Amino acid sequence: MQLNPAAMALVVQYVSAAQGGVDYSARYGARCPACGQRTRIYRTMPWDGDLRVRYHKCEHQGCIVNALGTSIKSIEVDRG
Repeated sequence: MQLNPAAMALVVQYVSAAQGGVDYSARYGARCPACGQRTRIYRTMPWDGDLRVRYHKCEHQGCIVNALGTSIKSIEVDRG
């Protein structure tokens, strides 16, 4: 299957956002940058100062990030 250039650019944008880091909320978790669904945490790193990084997977079956198996990085900031 060949994607047109606009679709390919969108896929690259979603993968880049997933790898670059999305916001994490203790209340709402992290959302997939492609489909907006809440993601499943599979690894939580220790606090590094006031930052904590987590890695997630999108479980939405129709999502391109899920289909590619791309990890989603999230960043939590301790506001306390």
